[in-house]
Amino acid sequence: MKPFSYGERLTRGAALARAGAPAASGESGGDPVVVLPGAVLLFLACDGASRFASRTAFKWAAYPPPVLIDARKTGRAIALFVRPPGADEYVALGTQVRLASWGTSTNGVHAQLELQPPLSPELVTTFGSPPPAPTSPLVGAPLAAAIAAARDTASRLALARRFYESWHAPVIPAPLDLGAVPPAVRDWHSLWNGIAAIDRGLLGCQPASWGRQGDFWIFQSENQGVVYWAVAERDRTLDDPPAVCLDDQYRPLASNASVSELGLQLIVLLTTYGGTGVSSWAHLDANQVARACTRITPLSLPPWAWPAPTTRLYTHADGVVCISGDAGAELAMVARDEERFFAASGDIGIDAEQWDVVSYA
Repeated sequence: MKPFSYGERLTRGAALARAGAPAASGESGGDPVVVLPGAVLLFLACDGASRFASRTAFKWAAYPPPVLIDARKTGRAIALFVRPPGADEYVALGTQVRLASWGTSTNGVHAQLELQPPLSPELVTTFGSPPPAPTSPLVGAPLAAAIAAARDTASRLALARRFYESWHAPVIPAPLDLGAVPPAVRDWHSLWNGIAAIDRGLLGCQPASWGRQGDFWIFQSENQGVVYWAVAERDRTLDDPPAVCLDDQYRPLASNASVSELGLQLIVLLTTYGGTGVSSWAHLDANQVARACTRITPLSLPPWAWPAPTTRLYTHADGVVCISGDAGAELAMVARDEERFFAASGDIGIDAEQWDVVSYA
């Protein structure tokens, strides 16, 4: 295969002709993967769903075919060509491309490609600036200390936003007109609405309109109506009233001390099950739960009745952990990347084979 210059622009047909592919593969070939004796050619479009997540990472909105997974194992060269938005030609991005991860998340199937060298400033402009890289995710002792120190409404909601942004992306709160509601409900919905504008992945729990059910005013709903969160009628005039979890028959299950505490806890829990990074869950017996609890730090948030009694949140130096149930529990964990995920897994005593489907987001 004749070499391609990094950053060179050419049509799919020209690239295939230079690589020695059969003429029939030409411009109209719809398959993004072309297999040749010496290399695998990968033609992708930067179109929003598939995009650069950073200068060295391209997120492809598809599950990789077996030939790319095999190339990861064997070290076979992958030549990557990416078409900028609205362009007819592709840009050659070299053969130092690695299939870093793939899987299924709440945002759908995807694969992440790592490439070297990083995109030049010119190419960043060509493809559109990638979203700002998240700061280091808030985990471990700093997370535990921040939650313990958040003692008022403003600090708890500020921490919820800081935590989300450290794992995901910057948020611009978007106020909603909910009428006469407690200030903490208004501010929480404003933050959640800002998250909804950029990320559908965490929305397993939807804001609900401020509506009355018996002695409660509901402001948050699990998306299948399994549980609701509400403010009791007697507390409706408080600035940051207690938040009560109700079952699907509107019977109280458990409470948070405040709406702002509920908001912080919900953001942390949903990130544990599907945050940006690597996540999964495993079923553990009582002995494994006991061992895991010696290696993780409990967060100063109350036990919940959802997703299962009793649900508690913890942190590890490399991630965030949720344990639902006591004996025979489910443990969910998220970490920034594959290396940190499996390092934490080994530290808390979970074999790689115990994890359910590992998701990469």
